[in-house]
Amino acid sequence: MSLDLLDTPVRLTWDLHGPDGLPGTVELLAIAERIFAGGVFYLTLEERPLAHPALAPLLDRLLGGGCRLLVTCRGTDEELAALERFAPPLPAVELEVAPFVAGPQIDAARLQRVLDRLRRAGSEATLRLTPLRSNLQVISKILLLCRELGVGRFKLPNARIGDTFRACPAVELPRWQELEAFRQSWAAAALPAAALPALEIHDRFLWEIMTPANEQARSEYGGCQAANSLGHVDAHGTVYACAAWPEPLGTLCSAPLEQIWQSPRRFAVRERIGQVPSGCGGCRDYPACWGGCRGLGERLNTPGGGRDLMCRGPRP
Repeated sequence: MSLDLLDTPVRLTWDLHGPDGLPGTVELLAIAERIFAGGVFYLTLEERPLAHPALAPLLDRLLGGGCRLLVTCRGTDEELAALERFAPPLPAVELEVAPFVAGPQIDAARLQRVLDRLRRAGSEATLRLTPLRSNLQVISKILLLCRELGVGRFKLPNARIGDTFRACPAVELPRWQELEAFRQSWAAAALPAAALPALEIHDRFLWEIMTPANEQARSEYGGCQAANSLGHVDAHGTVYACAAWPEPLGTLCSAPLEQIWQSPRRFAVRERIGQVPSGCGGCRDYPACWGGCRGLGERLNTPGGGRDLMCRGPRP
């Protein structure tokens, strides 16, 4: 069965570079063919896709089939030059903000120059920032800067963990203590809703702070979606439940995507997600939260019983 026939549309992320190098053109296009044949309509190319030498034939294949494609970018000259050479323009680009942030400061002038180049190339960018201990306090500044720079969307994606991915060290991921400090600074900033861009926030507990009383807008993130509506493919075609759940389900080098998605390994992940983490027992909000990010919880929060790293504990 093709993935596009499932009740829940599958959103894949795909790394085009890996820690051990990048796939060649033949390997890359073979992986793309299996993703395309699986009926995936939502695909995000990550890990410097604009710097891959086979970008043009890859985009021709994916866009030619009607795939809803999103491309990430770090704003380097190499990436921007590649984007400017490509026709037609890519309508959806996510620009990483981290390269423009140094401690509490944001290089707004350089960010403006990169956004201008993207717009001249026909691409309107969403800004994105993976929440870390070191950057939580700069989020308010970025949101205000979005208004000044005419950016309409801002995304806080889930963290990438494990040796399989180019990940940030686990020690850099925020815990509930940092979230409490962020809660106080967010309240003090008192940003008016009209001044904010459209927000996409993967973590449940950041969402509660930044967009209170807006539960309906989290419909696509109703509990951990690893191996359900979310999946990840590494640079050499290995499929994972999610970029935050580094457990391989199979490889596109030897099996079609739909076969991997119907495999016992994928169902085993969903069965584990269906179990209540011991650290969530008795929590009144579990029917809305479902334990938050279960990949982060299972891998990095054993002392907390497997609940989300940013959760302080069960709410009575």
